[in-house]
Amino acid sequence: MTVQYKTGSLTYFDMLSAKNIYKYGGNFTQFLRDSTPPETRPSDIIEVAYDLQAGTSIDAVKSNEEETSAYYRALASVLDQHIESPSTMLDIGAGEITTLTGVLNNLKKRTCLSPFLRWISVGPV
Repeated sequence: MTVQYKTGSLTYFDMLSAKNIYKYGGNFTQFLRDSTPPETRPSDIIEVAYDLQAGTSIDAVKSNEEETSAYYRALASVLDQHIESPSTMLDIGAGEITTLTGVLNNLKKRTCLSPFLRWISVGPV
């Protein structure tokens, strides 16, 4: 049974099923791919996947503050050995920017965060 349908240019996903699959550790992106017609853009599935995961990084940090603080300090220590101030760094797939923020807050060298997002579509849109 297909749990996705398309009306005009809008694609609708069965978000409740996808959310339950995600909640119980299943492969919800595979579910989204399997439940959509082949012409569904991968970028639409990725967008839904990000929406389903929103807030989980921040929740994980809050529930493991000592461990994540140690991790940020360790990463900052390595970066401090290799960067000059000021520097430009590119964080691919920053998500909710929890790790990047934690690392920047622990760098000994002066840093400035200027996040930006640019969606690049490859292939037919």
